Amino acid sequence: HQDRDRSFDVLLREATRRFDRPIFVETGCIRREEDWSGAGYSTYLFGSYVAVRGGSLDSIDLDPKNVAFARDWTASLGDAVRVHHGRGDVFLRSSADPIDVLYCD
Repeated sequence: HQDRDRSFDVLLREATRRFDRPIFVETGCIRREEDWSGAGYSTYLFGSYVAVRGGSLDSIDLDPKNVAFARDWTASLGDAVRVHHGRGDVFLRSSADPIDVLYCD
């Protein structure tokens, strides 16, 4: 049984309480359409959230097919979402930008 709906609800409510323009980073991204029980569709959900709140999401994944899919499905969210091909640990070490929420897949 997956109850990400509850944990995502808690996460997004807390992010709303703490941050005006939340900066999210996730390692691993959405892999296929409507993948609620697999990857949790987090890239799209987080991207929609930060786009409305004036924040940003950087999502990093090793698989170029996942990256292409995530880019296609979040393109409508504009500049709020950036999907990168690479290793999450390398991205995190190389970035000096602040992170409000780090979601590790």
